[in-house]
Amino acid sequence: VINFVVGSAGDAMGMSSGISYIPPWLALASIGFAVLVGMVAGYFPALRAMRLSPLAAIRNE
Repeated sequence: VINFVVGSAGDAMGMSSGISYIPPWLALASIGFAVLVGMVAGYFPALRAMRLSPLAAIRNE
């Protein structure tokens, strides 16, 4: 979006290059990394909650 806006303004001023180029593999890799971090960050609290008895969880609320 930024490249489109700046590109159209740059064409008016005589410039024809965009600000940045993000290759598709980099976008997919960043999404995959974010999913991996989210899964790892959610795994350990879920593992701890799984080991806790329901009565103890209610009592310690």
